[in-house]
Amino acid sequence: CVMTSPFASTPNPDDRLRLLHEIDTWSEDPESVLIEALRDPYPAVRFFAAEELASRALAEDVLVKMVDETETDAAQRAAAVLGLRRPLSASSIATVVNATRDDDPTVRYHAMLALDENTKTAPLKEVATRAVSDEDDDVAIVAAQWAAQFGWVDLASAIDESRRGRNAKDVRLQFAIALVGLVPDELPGGTVHDLIEGLSDDRTARAAALAIATADVKAAVPSLVTVTRKFWYHVIIRIDAAAVLASLGEEIGFEKLRRFVLDRKEHVAAYACECVGRYKLEPLEDAVAEVVWSTDDRALAAVVALNQLGTDSARAMLSRVEQSHPVEEAAFKVGESTIEVGAH
Repeated sequence: CVMTSPFASTPNPDDRLRLLHEIDTWSEDPESVLIEALRDPYPAVRFFAAEELASRALAEDVLVKMVDETETDAAQRAAAVLGLRRPLSASSIATVVNATRDDDPTVRYHAMLALDENTKTAPLKEVATRAVSDEDDDVAIVAAQWAAQFGWVDLASAIDESRRGRNAKDVRLQFAIALVGLVPDELPGGTVHDLIEGLSDDRTARAAALAIATADVKAAVPSLVTVTRKFWYHVIIRIDAAAVLASLGEEIGFEKLRRFVLDRKEHVAAYACECVGRYKLEPLEDAVAEVVWSTDDRALAAVVALNQLGTDSARAMLSRVEQSHPVEEAAFKVGESTIEVGAH
């Protein structure tokens, strides 16, 4: 009599998924069950099994074979290549590189993610040079992000051409951000428009604002001011917009960020202090110096910000904090943040 596993005999896909979550409590051979689950008709089951195989570093040879087999359907190939998101052997990397040319966009995308786990050994630039023009937005975005991460300036024109051919504004924004990472002083035409357009959506406004600061885009000032006034945007987005305005030399940015630094809400003031330090906004040092005597997380953020500002008056204030702050953790943070800032 052959025993049937609880997984194989469970008709409900949600119950099968639950069994996979609890696999170590009932299976003596989790690897075999997870491999079996890669062929499950329910996508959530397949992808959970793949992620488990990846995190446990199991069944690499089996997964590579599934990716290679032409008779394996696309859904199973996608799950199999997702399971290869871990450090891989050279032969397995070759299979994953080949999967970036698969007819199915999900397989190609998961192959890109698997290669992203092998940045020191995979031929990323070779793949990115081709993939940056991929018809699938997600695949092409990963390639553009690699180019920005590794400084492949020679791919900037290909990234820009790919950006121009995309329809969705949030997708064009991702390419624009990659171009900021590569050529911040020589942005191609239309890139600034895409960055500014990104400010109009609260899902992308923060990323757009940070890229605008990096590229010093003065044309974005009116749109950034509008963001600071959109009270339905998350406060962190509005703080970022104010900080970017200040970094661009706009007085309204300093005024708004000062109010955030002195805000009664702990998380608001703490993040505003972080922005003052990040952009080295010295005109706001006095506000941060006021906050540093708080007895909550605002004090810790202010200590780091004063260290980042690095002025003589900021160092003098930190010396006082170290000697007499009522919160011992804040005094300790002075020495700790000095080490952190000095390491950069």
